[in-house]
Amino acid sequence: MLFINKRRKIYSIIVMFFLVSVYLFCSNDKLTNDDTIPVHKAGVRVTVTDSASGAPIQNATVAIYNSITDVEAASGITDNLGNSVLVVNADTSYYLKAAAAGYLSFDGTFNPFQVTENDTVDRAVELVKIASPAVVKVVVSQSGSTIPVKNAEIVICKTSTNDTLLDGTSDTLGVCFFIVPGDTTYYLRVSTPGYLPYPLPGVTPVHFIAKQADTTSRAVKLTKITSPAVVKVVITDDTTSAPVQGAAVVIHNAYTNQAVGSGATDNLGTCFLEVIGDTSYYLKVTAGGYYSHPLPGAATVPFLAAANDTTDRAIALKRKTSSAMVVVYVNEDSTGIPIKDADVVLYNSSTSQAQTRALTDNAGGCILFVQANIGCYLRVAAQNYRSSPPPNGSAVPFPVGDSGSITYRYVKLKKNPVAINCGTISGAVKSATGAAVRGSLVIATRQSDSITISGISGPDGVYILYNVPAGIYDMQGFLEGWYQTSPVCSVGVTSGNVTQHVDIPMTAVRGAALSGMITFLASVNSKVDVTLAHPVSYEAIPGLFTMMLANRNYAIDSIPPGTYIPWASYRNDGYVMDPDWIRKFGLPVMTFLQNDSAKTLDFSITDAILIISPTNHGDTLIPVNISTTTPEFVWTSYPSTQEYIVGVYNEFGDLIWGGYDENNKILHPKLDAKTTRVVFNFDSSAKEPIRGGYAYRWKVWADKGSDPDVQQLISASEDLMGLFAIYDRKRRPIK
Repeated sequence: MLFINKRRKIYSIIVMFFLVSVYLFCSNDKLTNDDTIPVHKAGVRVTVTDSASGAPIQNATVAIYNSITDVEAASGITDNLGNSVLVVNADTSYYLKAAAAGYLSFDGTFNPFQVTENDTVDRAVELVKIASPAVVKVVVSQSGSTIPVKNAEIVICKTSTNDTLLDGTSDTLGVCFFIVPGDTTYYLRVSTPGYLPYPLPGVTPVHFIAKQADTTSRAVKLTKITSPAVVKVVITDDTTSAPVQGAAVVIHNAYTNQAVGSGATDNLGTCFLEVIGDTSYYLKVTAGGYYSHPLPGAATVPFLAAANDTTDRAIALKRKTSSAMVVVYVNEDSTGIPIKDADVVLYNSSTSQAQTRALTDNAGGCILFVQANIGCYLRVAAQNYRSSPPPNGSAVPFPVGDSGSITYRYVKLKKNPVAINCGTISGAVKSATGAAVRGSLVIATRQSDSITISGISGPDGVYILYNVPAGIYDMQGFLEGWYQTSPVCSVGVTSGNVTQHVDIPMTAVRGAALSGMITFLASVNSKVDVTLAHPVSYEAIPGLFTMMLANRNYAIDSIPPGTYIPWASYRNDGYVMDPDWIRKFGLPVMTFLQNDSAKTLDFSITDAILIISPTNHGDTLIPVNISTTTPEFVWTSYPSTQEYIVGVYNEFGDLIWGGYDENNKILHPKLDAKTTRVVFNFDSSAKEPIRGGYAYRWKVWADKGSDPDVQQLISASEDLMGLFAIYDRKRRPIK
């Protein structure tokens, strides 16, 4: 009986162990393609393929790491389709690592990506198959002895490209084996806490050849360190300068990128970390309610921790608010060099109203805060560079995420040889008391030919206008409820990058009013906007816009004295002002005086050209993904059209094919009234090809004339439609 009870007890233990194992297996952070993502979580679908054949790789190991802490968040094995779906915490930045037998491993440490709650992000990894393998045996020991060094981090790099091929850890005997392509030259990097790295910073590594079908042995000696250093980290609030308690601080070796210590700040926002002296490090910091430092994808800031001393590091964290963050990096197109002091203005793409402005720092970056969940676009200018978008182009809009989210935009500017002889105008828009007036449209109009250069005053009231050709300019500020108190300011600009300073004084005014009714021609009534625009540059005056009421009436007040173009359906909503009315009378121009009485103006609205494909959905700015680099553009016919014009813009706003130039010359062969579809670059005149992984926008115009030049544009497609991106395994479009 005692034996039977013992046997039952053993069986019970086995069953319990089996159930626990099943539970642990099922509760691992993995999903099938049919599973539902848990609350406050996000899915990452990793697809691993052969780089040469594109075939899926089964049984590859994939792991996801938190890009701030470098802690593994989830891992899994790919199925027969090369897929592994993992679950991680939402609203966090991560990076991938992947490995498979017979392939070089993949390390995505420097290619982080963001995940959002209840969404699944696709990530593609291509592994390079190892042909003609060789074995490299690495033995790590202490300098001056044969004592093995275990748990040393070993990286083997290819000499020709300096790429990291594989990494590993030494065992208890200090040994680590690598399988690499044979008859190739490599070098090693080795590091571990308590020892100087190999090779030392600034020392050229020793290169060696790994012979095919042979084992190459490499002995590495590490010098033990006895001189510690202390790093004192103080974390504060960027706005209030108050200490941030409980911030997680992780210190990394700047040479190996290995995390070598961590801690949390106290009530004074302070954290002390002990590290090896005379070595370079960088910090990563996270805290609840704040954006991480550095921001995901941003460059780290290395520093030297001197031996037997205390190094102070102060970091100010930006608090998450109801706004969303947009991080912009501006670089030179040909060299990738960061552009400092580029003027970055962010607009609401629905209203074309400027939201905020900033100048780029030494790294070519700036941070802008904007209302969450709206569409935006950027205008970027810098001295001696062509602006983005160019004068004859329009910016490609992009969506901004939820409150506290981060959206990244990368802008490339091309050198402008002509601008080297141009000057700069800068200054501040101020109230009568000297306070900053933000969000004012500042326009410089050259007296000789009415050429205009414009900018927006930032939160500090400061504006800057780059690449201003020599001449005498009239300076004016425009903003709802504000009026320029002095006569129009005039300034002379000379060549040679000379900066002229002009402050623009403004005072608050009640302003005039404009109202009227909107009639819809051959279309269903809908809500449209009415916006006042500058009569020369056609830019929207900040704040001077309104939406039509249910009874089809509209009203705008607080209009400062000046001359404007009242524009119905200025934003993209599927409508345009009646083309026949514009053809007969031109765009309406109205002048408002200081104590002017209320004025009225009625509008007639008709449909815009409807584009069918490829295009984003009407309620989102996320480009539709397509697989071909020669897409066919399809639209619906428009009445009274004699010919169509089709143009394609890249994500920087440059016209790369078709359209028309500043002289109204159409840049592709004639597309008659019967044409409603055309293939990209059918005439082989594209300035650049459509590339995989990039976003584009296409547009179609209707011309009432049939000559080679533009005669009368009677309609066009909406600027916020026609967004598409090319699916690419190496550079997928980001949601």
